[in-house]
Amino acid sequence: MGELRSHNFMYVQQPKYLKIKPEQFAEVLNGRKSIINWAFIKHDKDEGVEEHYHVILHYRNATRLSTVARLFNDNPERIQIWDNRWNNACGYLIHATSNSAEDGKYPYDVNEVTANFDFDEKIKEIQSRVSGSKNIEKVITQYGNYEISREELELKLGDAELAKNHVWISRIDDLHAQREHDNFLKEFEGRAQETLWLWGSAGVGKSRYAKLLTEGTKTAKLGSSRDYFQDYHGENYVILNDLRPNEFSYADLLRITDPYEHDKSAPRRYHDLKLNLKTLIITSPYSPEDFYEYCKIQNYQIDTFEQLKRRLHVIHVTEDLMKQVMPDEFGENNLSDLFGF
Repeated sequence: MGELRSHNFMYVQQPKYLKIKPEQFAEVLNGRKSIINWAFIKHDKDEGVEEHYHVILHYRNATRLSTVARLFNDNPERIQIWDNRWNNACGYLIHATSNSAEDGKYPYDVNEVTANFDFDEKIKEIQSRVSGSKNIEKVITQYGNYEISREELELKLGDAELAKNHVWISRIDDLHAQREHDNFLKEFEGRAQETLWLWGSAGVGKSRYAKLLTEGTKTAKLGSSRDYFQDYHGENYVILNDLRPNEFSYADLLRITDPYEHDKSAPRRYHDLKLNLKTLIITSPYSPEDFYEYCKIQNYQIDTFEQLKRRLHVIHVTEDLMKQVMPDEFGENNLSDLFGF
């Protein structure tokens, strides 16, 4: 994928693997004039998760991911490019984003954050709700003009105003999606979509491996038997977690895994959504052969297994494989911690 650059990054690491002590963070970060804002926090109250640090950095100019990794003397895999805006990164530190709340993550206090700016004031600014028709119109217009993110829009309007203005906002979403899809088709013309099929027994680490493979990219992590693509927002990299036979039709599966047909849509409950897929990763407890066997196929002469097989790079995920690709987490000494994540 080449050397990745961004203005916003997040470094995540457990204390036992840190190469730089937390009490040295401020000195190291203040020593880089290219970093405009930084903040960090220790997450030690998340249920079922070992304690770890989050450090967010906002650079003046787009910076290489490898440069940030060297700052902490750590591997690039520990650095996340925060494609969402800086406000979202700040909100995530204390689990104040809407996704964090939905996932039931522990809400940290702003006083637990160390930053080189007024973090408390920043959170108040992010969470301040607008009122009055003119102000609401202004915020929605900002969203339509790409000046604020979807999450910022939700924070500022609140559920009631989002519901009242649902038609207008949905129309903006449709226009954004179509524009992004048109740009994607031009950019990706002549290139092939890659589809990885990671299969193995429950709890072996398929989802962790998928996350590792997409580290540093803006990735949609999807998984719902009711509506798999309900949280898809145009991402180029998609993980379909724990896919089971007949959760959507075999014909739809063939369509979204087609490597050269890029003008395609996702099966969604109310209306199909344009896909901008460069890499699709499917995790499943079923091998492709077993998956096909349990699918409801209308015509076995037309919808053959070979059609699916040609589209896939298949990886059987086992304990031995996970020990090789993620030895720090899946090595012999860490297997007891594996299922706490």
